[in-house]
Amino acid sequence: GHPGPGDEPLSGPLLGGNLCLLSHLSGTPYGLDLGGALLFLEDVGEPSYRLDRYLTHLGLTGGLTGVSAALVGDMSDCPPGAAHPDALSVVHERLAHYRIPHAFGAPWGHAARNLALPFGARAALSLPEDSAHPPTLTLLEAAVAPR
Repeated sequence: GHPGPGDEPLSGPLLGGNLCLLSHLSGTPYGLDLGGALLFLEDVGEPSYRLDRYLTHLGLTGGLTGVSAALVGDMSDCPPGAAHPDALSVVHERLAHYRIPHAFGAPWGHAARNLALPFGARAALSLPEDSAHPPTLTLLEAAVAPR
């Protein structure tokens, strides 16, 4: 199993991006190997049932195997469908199903909050059990090579 909230920080390379694209690439030669990764996710304009489909597809193709943890950014303009829960509830349920520790509210996505992440850089993620303390993402190596 994976360490959970309150345990030692989870670490790995920062990999991820737009959930729709990650899902569509999974199972192809272009899919990312997310084993051991800190997965970052975001999306825009996708109804919650599609987010469910994308995460289920990633899981069924083995694309989520070995993910250390997930940090979810903005799910902008991702409406609940009729009889479907909201986007964050769907993402939570799917990540919990695959036993991936995760946190929400990261400042990246397609909206005004769009922090640049050093793709592939090693990082550590702390997920405190106390909800009064936010998750902490710490880079463990330089994002760029010195000249």
